[in-house]
Amino acid sequence: MAVRSAIVLVFCGTVNRSDGDAFFETARRSSVSYVSRNSYQGIALDRSPFAESSYTNTRPTTIMGHRALLAYRRPDRLYDLRYSHWGGDELELFEYLGPDSPLAHGRIDADLLADAVALDSVLTDYLDPGGYEALYLVSPDFEVQAYRVCWLEWHDGREQGRGALIDVEPGERDLAVRTWFRATKTALADIVEMGVLSRRAAHTYLEARITEDQNGYFYTYGSETPDTDRAEPHFDAFLGDFEET
Repeated sequence: MAVRSAIVLVFCGTVNRSDGDAFFETARRSSVSYVSRNSYQGIALDRSPFAESSYTNTRPTTIMGHRALLAYRRPDRLYDLRYSHWGGDELELFEYLGPDSPLAHGRIDADLLADAVALDSVLTDYLDPGGYEALYLVSPDFEVQAYRVCWLEWHDGREQGRGALIDVEPGERDLAVRTWFRATKTALADIVEMGVLSRRAAHTYLEARITEDQNGYFYTYGSETPDTDRAEPHFDAFLGDFEET
């Protein structure tokens, strides 16, 4: 109750911005504590109907799994795509992917999901943030870079395809990102449920936190045309050195 009272003070404008951020951090840390106490590997079941699957990103019809999309870069700088049903679980594919095991010893489907796909189209046409937990980018030399896929909406939201990517590595960094996102989104879900903040405002705030705290990359799955007014660079520019390897 104390945490919810703090949230009300923040978003009713009764404290200044710096105090407001401090109050929100208190609420987020409370959610982190809840997540840590009621979780498998630090990820809790949702406390709010607005926060369903805020980490796992799964919608009600999704078959249980930890789904990952793998994009293998070709010499022509396009990508071949493959699917792993359990590849999002603790980023375990890092341990098995290599020149001698391009399918991670059977952990990745042998059938191509798609071939010769432009990098930005990997996100907008294939990486449904409501269905995938991780994206792996694999260079021709099998340098691997992984991202956690964050679904930025709730089940009854309008922008179901809005997602963000946060770069991670197996271990503490991955767990920290998963816990941070789940706690932040759960706290915002409580705010929306209380009627203190609109869904649109909560969505905007969530994106701002991902930008400031995690340097995330945003995209919209299912968009038919590129967003010419987008503030973020195209994904290949965002990747930087990885695209040069």
